[in-house]
Order: sequence, then C-alpha cells, then structure tokens
Amino acid sequence: MTMKKIGLYLFLMICMLSLLGGVLSADPENSSEDEWILTPTNTNEAQTDNVKSYTAAKVNVHFGGALFTLEGIYVPVSGSEESETGIPQSLHISLESAGSTRLLQALGALANWSGMKDVLCISASGRDVYFSSAASRMKFRKVTGTGSMGYLRKDSGTYIPMRDLLNHLGIVCSDWKAISGSLSECTIIPSIDEISVKEEDGRRMLLIHSSAPVRYTVESADDRHVSLIFNEVVWGVKDEDISAGNAVVTHESSGNACGMRLNVNYPRYWEGRLLSRLTSGNIPIEFVPDFPLSSGYRAETLESVKAVRQGQAVTVNLSASGPVHYFWGYDRGKNELVVEMPMLTSGAPISAQALTGERIRTCSFSSLMSGYGASRLTMSFAGPTAFQFLPPDESNPYTLRIQIMPSTLLAADEEGMGCTSKPEVCGTIVIDPGHGGCDPGACNNSLGLREKDITLDICFQLERFLSGMGWKVILTRRSDRDVSWAYSPDKVELQARADVANINQADAFISVHCNAAYSSSHNGSSIHWYKDIDYALAQSFRGVLGKALELTEKGLFRDNFYVLTHTRMPAVLVETAFISNARDAMKLGDRNFRMTLARSIAKGLDTFMGSRFARKTRRSTVSTSMPSSDEEAMSSSEKR
Repeated sequence: MTMKKIGLYLFLMICMLSLLGGVLSADPENSSEDEWILTPTNTNEAQTDNVKSYTAAKVNVHFGGALFTLEGIYVPVSGSEESETGIPQSLHISLESAGSTRLLQALGALANWSGMKDVLCISASGRDVYFSSAASRMKFRKVTGTGSMGYLRKDSGTYIPMRDLLNHLGIVCSDWKAISGSLSECTIIPSIDEISVKEEDGRRMLLIHSSAPVRYTVESADDRHVSLIFNEVVWGVKDEDISAGNAVVTHESSGNACGMRLNVNYPRYWEGRLLSRLTSGNIPIEFVPDFPLSSGYRAETLESVKAVRQGQAVTVNLSASGPVHYFWGYDRGKNELVVEMPMLTSGAPISAQALTGERIRTCSFSSLMSGYGASRLTMSFAGPTAFQFLPPDESNPYTLRIQIMPSTLLAADEEGMGCTSKPEVCGTIVIDPGHGGCDPGACNNSLGLREKDITLDICFQLERFLSGMGWKVILTRRSDRDVSWAYSPDKVELQARADVANINQADAFISVHCNAAYSSSHNGSSIHWYKDIDYALAQSFRGVLGKALELTEKGLFRDNFYVLTHTRMPAVLVETAFISNARDAMKLGDRNFRMTLARSIAKGLDTFMGSRFARKTRRSTVSTSMPSSDEEAMSSSEKR
C-alpha cells in the first residue's frame, strides 16, 4: 500500500470519528493537553430546541450604576436549587435579548460560536468560558473551572445558565431577591482577581486585574504610595496581602459593604505612576526609578563578579569601570540582601551561581529594567549571617566589596546606601540644624516635641543622603549644643553658624527649622531667601516639600534672616512644617516622615549643586531671574 493511500485512509477514519460523536476541543486552533474537551457534541442536536417545559423569567441586574433587564426561563433541574450566590440553578438567560447584550458589553465580554456552531465561547478580561449543550468550563491563566449545566435551545434562541456564567467570569452576585411572580433582582460585583508585574518595551508595570471594568477614585497618591478607592468590588486574590515586584499591595474595607481600599506601596527608591484612570479591567501602575543620585555619576559597566574566601568569611567583589553608587536593603524574614546599582550595566552576561557556597545559599544578578541602566544583586544566606560593605581596595577604587560572615543572630531589617568612590565633584554643602543647646526652639508640649531635636535628626538624614550622592557635607552642630557657647547673644550664635559656611568656603548653605504660630491653624512648609545669589537655590525646592509629603507648600519668601544676610554663598532657610499645628506636628514626630523629608530636601540641593558645577564647564541652564514684584513676601521676628 502506498503512502498516499495510507494518508487517505487515515483522513477518512478521522472524519468518521467526528461524525459519530468524536470530540471537539474548546479552542481548536490553540488546543493543548490541559484544555477541556467538550463532549459529546452533535451539530444537529446543538441547533435543535431541547426545552420541553419552562417558566418565563425576568431579572433586573444592577451593575456599575446601570440597570439591565434580562429575559430568561426557569427549567426543571435535579438536585437542590440553593446556591451560595442566591441565583437559582434552574435560571437560564437569553443570549440574544437586548438586556443580555448590553450587560455583556458592560462586562467587556464577547460571545462567539465555534465553526461547527455547537460550542459557545464567552471571553472577558482574560477569561474564556466555554458552553456546550451538556456542560461548561472556564479557563483563566492556569486556573480552570467547570459547570454542570450547558446552554439550552428554545425557539432558535440560546439560553445560558446565569449562575455558572457569573461564577466563571469571576463576578459575585449580591442581594438576590424575588420581587413578584417571575421578576427577580440582584446586584453583581466584579472582583480583583490578579496582581502581577509585567515588563514591556523597557517599562515595568504593576497590573491590577479585575474580572470586569471597575470604577475607582484616587484618594491619596505621592511618590511612594497610592490608594485606590472602589465602591463595588471584592477581593478575589488568594493571599490577603501580596508582594509583586517588591511592591506591597494591601486591601481593607472602605465605605459600603462592597467598598474596598487598595493600598500600593512602591519599592524603595522607585516611584509609581498611575497610567490610566479610565474604567478598565486592567489598572496599570508604572515603576519609575527614583534613586537619589548625584549628577556627578555617569553610566558605568560591570566588568567582573568574584568571591574571595578567607576562613569563614566570604567577600563578594563587583568590579566596575568607574564609581558605583549602590542602595541596599536586608529582609530579615527572607534572610536576604538586595543591592541595587543604578547606572551600572553588565557588558556581558554575568553568572552569580559561582558565588554560592556554605554562607550564600542562592545568588543572582539581573537587570532592574531592560529600558533603564541598572543592576540588582540578590543574595540569600544560609543561617544567621552578618554582612558589611568594606571600603574599596586602593588598587581598584571602583570595586564594591561585601563581606559576609557567620553570626549567632539574624540581622535586623534595615537599608542604606553608599558609593565605591566619589565622582569628580568637590562641592561642599553646609547644613545648619536650627537651634540647639540652650535654645530649644519652638516646642509642642502635648507631643513632647522640641524643634532642636527634630532639626538635628532631619539634618543627620540629610547628611547621609547628600554624602551618598557624592557631595562633601559639613554640619554646624552634631549634638545638642550651641555652635558658639552656652547662653551666647543671638547675633554671636548666628554668626558662628554663618562662619562655619564662610570659613569652609561652602558652595551652598541650608538652615533647617520648624515653624510655629500663635494660631494652631497655620500649617505647611516654606522656603526663605534673601541675597540675589540665593534665589536659584530657593527655586530648586519648588514642588519638593508639598504634595509628595502631604504638606501645604506656601512658596518662596524673601526675608533678611541673619544666616542669609551673613553668608557669602547661596543660602536658604527651610521651614519644614508647623510644630504648633496638630497634623504637621504628628508628621514631624514620625521618624519615617523626617527621613522622607530629608530625602526630598536632598533632591532639591542635588539639583542645584549639579547645575552649579556644570557652570564651570558649560553654560548654565538654571534660571537666576528674580521674582516678580507682586510675589508674596513675609516678615518674621523669630530668631533665625
């Protein structure tokens, strides 16, 4: 027998099996082993009326603020009618009725028949629901589900089981009730059913997926977190709180019984941008890198990754082509150290598996984003481990060295940053923590807050950020003391602070304070300047201490404070917030807020310093124009 005849016989056998009952894949063009096989199906039977007895039904469905009236039928079923959703098992709704068509459109669903007209597929928000005349099945990602009832045919129309349809689509039925006779009413609510991270075209996004289009509002948003408020949605994700791409997503009830607040906290040193506020089944939030880098750093290449073992200690060496700025965080729960290195890319594929051993259980090296030059080293440790970042080797100042040693205790959760060597900038910034020693500054006795303590902590944090950016930083005081001597006259004390900046020939001076007023209603931040050369520095703080910190930003004010008039370099005085205002004072008393505040001030200073040093080699792009004559001015008799 020739191969041609064998092929013909095989073709005829397949056709006969199909005509005798056979099987039909739920998706013939993209079938796979895990897809459900709908069986048995027969084209003639599928198109034939199969409803012998029924009762007419009508359902008013509330969804998304709209009303949809569905036509349907009740048919006799075996077993109990009761269900968790309240929808009777016997209820089938007409696929062709105007109400059903509008509801499917509102759910973002499309209905299509197979080529043989015996399998109905309804697709919505990534879910595919298949109905045969005998049963139904749903597929969503790797999750599948089945239903015991298929579609019915009556008067050439198609009727599908409402309970199974909503279950398969991830829609929850609420408040089912019979109104009168054949009329019933219910509300249907979509679910948040998946949260994932996706990288596409160099962009990294957090996707909040819902089973149907949802309406939401943004209650609060800043560079570090966003809260989305939903009026009607339920939590359908398996875990209560989840971590996706180092972003932490939590949820809590809000408003009515079906309301929900979704809180998204972004990874450290990353910002989140809500890309769309339209009604959609996907809510995308883009991650944008926001490392506090000095403008002196430039893109470098990672040349090698090696491990050196000395006794029980292991030193991981990452050698680069230039200075490396790094940001690290340790997770006690995972016993894991993550080091992120912006503006550092590998010239060739880097394998970190060779670093694993007795102390390092797993190790990986990866790019943070394909569209952003940055790298991440992740190491999980075997047992209690201590680690430290060593000073760079003099023979190679561009090598990041991490020493790992055995320990009797797990380290605490913490984070930090540093650099292997400073970039080619030598700018000096003098930071003046307001008040101190005999002068407590303004106080909030009810919260036990003193201005001198708050400003010192903010300035320590500010020094840490600016030093990590590569700038030379000098503090006028590093403890609770007067800069001159105890109980010195005001002018002597203030001149001593100005002298620190003048003697060290600083390139910028900033004095940090908390504001106060007789009226507790006054609130917010303000930036003060006086000399013409101060204004460009003051401008760099526009938008820095406002919305992102949930503070009222009052603006820039020209005032002849002593430390502004007696310094010979650009200088500003920052009033961070009102310690006399209950809301502002609560923030000032929070160390995390003070750290965020310091980080924002550091960004403003770095913007100014980077532009100032650029002027030495190229024309400045920073505006040094003076404010218009009608700009608000403020005078103060407070000691500054």
